[in-house]
Amino acid sequence: MRDALLITFILILIFVVIGVIYNISAPYLVKLGVREESVALRNDGGLFRSLDFGRTWEHMPESGDLARSDVYELHFSPDNSNVIYVASSSGLYKSDDSGDKWERVTLGSLSSVLSFAQDPNNSLRTYVAGDSDSGSHIFKTRQEDFYEVYSNIDDEIVGIWVDTFDAVTVYAGTRKGFFLVSEDFGESWRVNREFGASIRGLKILEDVMYVIVGDDTLFRSSNRGISWVNITPRVSGIRQITVSPHNENVLYLTTSDGLFRSQNRGDSFSKIDILAEDSSELSAVALDAQKPGVIYIGIGNQVHKTNDSGATWQIKTMDTLRNINIIRVKPDTSNTIFVGVSSGL
Repeated sequence: MRDALLITFILILIFVVIGVIYNISAPYLVKLGVREESVALRNDGGLFRSLDFGRTWEHMPESGDLARSDVYELHFSPDNSNVIYVASSSGLYKSDDSGDKWERVTLGSLSSVLSFAQDPNNSLRTYVAGDSDSGSHIFKTRQEDFYEVYSNIDDEIVGIWVDTFDAVTVYAGTRKGFFLVSEDFGESWRVNREFGASIRGLKILEDVMYVIVGDDTLFRSSNRGISWVNITPRVSGIRQITVSPHNENVLYLTTSDGLFRSQNRGDSFSKIDILAEDSSELSAVALDAQKPGVIYIGIGNQVHKTNDSGATWQIKTMDTLRNINIIRVKPDTSNTIFVGVSSGL
């Protein structure tokens, strides 16, 4: 009897030791492709922040739902850049102190938030697009609470944007390619156009708008979305578009073929040389509003930075197995940069 108990104890001890060793080595096994790990269980999601111009990075927060989430969007409040909103696979999060602490915003039954928008003239008027078990929804703030202004059970709302020059107008895009418009602060909606593929991104300027449709099409409108012109360059896998804060004629595109720049509002594009041998995972781009020539791009889990418009680059690797999905430079200071990561491109 005593020998049997001793053998049982030894076997249990062996299994415990093996389990501990396996868990410690799990991240390395994942990187080597030996083990697959559920993204939902990993604490390598959420956000990374640099406070020294991208030289060093911290993971924030290191635990909790946001740290296990995919990040889709990050927005600075227009009247206070210390107030930050993050749309993620586990909901909407808000920080009032430039990212030191985060609080999840209660949005009824929404299980994930894909997009967030804020009225530039009234920071209390915000819009959220997200999913629940009953479909896809758009919520709008009413004082401190949100209420539903649109829902769809057959199509997913993947983006929402406020017209920065006419805030009464709000746009939304769906997975099936419907471009929606509201002309009464989001209270009612109509279909502006059917693009036929997912609305991947929208940029709004005073007299022109750009929209990414599907994986490889870029349109421009010069009449607030009444008509659109295809200005797609000869590239594949268009993922993000950004407009230079120093010259609105200058556009940047991240594509699976590399980083491209236009200096004439998309009439033509030229490729920017980057250090990466493989740019197929190029997914994000951000510009520094304070310093012309400073560009950040995301390739896989790496941040590439140039201080001279692409002549030279420095590379930093984030401590995550996910891909960089978004990069944002704090608009009032160049030293603070945020990176959001996601399990997909």
